[in-house]
Amino acid sequence: MKLICSTFIFLGFLNATNSDPLIKASAALNAGLYEKALTHAKQAKKENPNNSDVYKMIALLYESLGKPSKAILAWEKCLLYSSRSDQKKEAQNHIDILKNEL
Repeated sequence: MKLICSTFIFLGFLNATNSDPLIKASAALNAGLYEKALTHAKQAKKENPNNSDVYKMIALLYESLGKPSKAILAWEKCLLYSSRSDQKKEAQNHIDILKNEL
């Protein structure tokens, strides 16, 4: 019963009035709702097209959905817009691994 109540509370959070699509995408991702997370992440990209964190999330979602070519494109955008060396390294690692798997 606690699990059912927790699920409803969490799903209520997903539909909450918070208008930040990146937060909604994170919540959906954590719930395993990858397609819904991707929809929110694409909205976040429209609102902030130079945000490397948005592209990282999109890339991870495409990886989870088994779409490596699209993941590579998103990682490349992440690499382009990131100013953080750790994120650039992570993006390049994913790109290299995904290209080897194609």
